[in-house]
Amino acid sequence: MSDMSRIRNVAFVGPHHAGKTSLVEALLASCGAIPRRGSVQQGTTTTDCEPEAIKHVQSVCTGFAFATTDAVDITIIDTPGFIDFFEETKLSLLAADAAVIVIEADPGRVAQTAAIVDHLELRKVPHLFFINKLDRPGADFDGTLEKLRALYGPHVVAKHLPRVVADTFKGYVDLAPRTAFAYDADGTEHSVPIPAELEPAVAAQRKILLEALADFDDHLMEELLEEIEPPQDEIARDLCEDCAHDQIIAVLAGSALSGAGAVA
Repeated sequence: MSDMSRIRNVAFVGPHHAGKTSLVEALLASCGAIPRRGSVQQGTTTTDCEPEAIKHVQSVCTGFAFATTDAVDITIIDTPGFIDFFEETKLSLLAADAAVIVIEADPGRVAQTAAIVDHLELRKVPHLFFINKLDRPGADFDGTLEKLRALYGPHVVAKHLPRVVADTFKGYVDLAPRTAFAYDADGTEHSVPIPAELEPAVAAQRKILLEALADFDDHLMEELLEEIEPPQDEIARDLCEDCAHDQIIAVLAGSALSGAGAVA
């Protein structure tokens, strides 16, 4: 019998054409649940298997997939993004332990997340944002993050800071441990030093992250006031607990199509 304590139901929600199904494919491949990523355009994805979804090249109903990591067994709930299917999305969320809100790196589309965020907050479902399509020309992570914070409050904080060069998503910095990652031509991720040009932005966004965590941890607040660098295990613990209790809304970065940033 499987260990029920390992099971987590995670819903992927967000506006239509934000890349939810492609992100699910990337995560399934990362976990080894499928041998390679399918394509929405080719009708070969795991969760968009219905004939209508393949015909219209979009999700028309909720799809399910399963994956296993070292820590947990995940039931993935891939919901449709069009407003016509919002009631189905809300029903799917009745079984969700957490939700990933997928959004393009476009500030103009942030308002389209309002209905789903309101519903998640009403049901107190922990959630985070995944800013997708950072490999698209004109992708605007900073503007999208700023709009998210303006709409949903100061506890929306970046956990990742992307590095985009000439409209190419080169990698990201994981702000909590101050670890940078870059991608090879084949999409392989590897650790690299933090690029010098990102150091000011990393320092600024990491300060915002730590101050948000300190709102729920007096000991961390004391360390910050005394200019003491908190231990990494303390930051990781606070981030995990605060996200689980829906006190912090983390913002991740990546590209679902290439799999960059989509590591389970």
